[in-house]
Amino acid sequence: PLAESSSAPLLNRATQGQYTVANTLGIFLLVDAAERMTLPDPQVYLANQGKPVNLEECVQPHWMDGSLSWNTLIRAGCPAAAQELSALFTTIQSEQLANRLGFTAESPLEINTAPPLFADGDGELPIQNWLISPLNMALAGSVLANDGKVPSPVLAMAVKTPQEGWLVLSNPASRQPYNPNIAAGIAESLSTPGSFYWETVSRENDGEKVLTWYLGGTLPSWQGIPLSVAVVLEEDNPNLARTIGESLLKAAIQ
Repeated sequence: PLAESSSAPLLNRATQGQYTVANTLGIFLLVDAAERMTLPDPQVYLANQGKPVNLEECVQPHWMDGSLSWNTLIRAGCPAAAQELSALFTTIQSEQLANRLGFTAESPLEINTAPPLFADGDGELPIQNWLISPLNMALAGSVLANDGKVPSPVLAMAVKTPQEGWLVLSNPASRQPYNPNIAAGIAESLSTPGSFYWETVSRENDGEKVLTWYLGGTLPSWQGIPLSVAVVLEEDNPNLARTIGESLLKAAIQ
């Protein structure tokens, strides 16, 4: 694990870290599935797969509030729901999902970043084996925060030069991989009524370690600049991950 690696004490985990995301990808599977297929009833389907809903396995079961839809199960971090939802995707559809979210592209940032997914040519790598950086997960989260769009990341909007003063840098165009109405609907389903942001927390088994992911972002109805946050802890601590993620979102809008 990166946290115990003596050979990489100064590794920038946000941009170069590679973490398991099998359960965390559930929110993106929801968006993708909404454009591809009609999902079966989750309670019936999971029971038929021998994985009936077990609230004790969910990270935040109180978020479901008695509703057992795919959206609420995924938001609450129920691993069986995420795993069985990914099983509905063919190998080609999974690869297309990775392309849509930008996981397979080289980063345009002129800093060290994790290599793209499938960099070794293995496009048939199952979702359970995908390793994604927090940077790329935050960019993917913009799909829900920014009307289905994924921006091209930049380090600075402008630079100050001795000769010419401030120069505004060109802003690369965003991509629109998903229908804005579908993305907005999924985002709303991942939010608490009255809140300005959506969020989800999940656990991942990474060998002998347990990781905790928090993904969140502003709702499309938010009038300010869209925000997306990704937090990963190299420990099993959902409450801390949620506290950090929510603090970042609230601080950013003040």
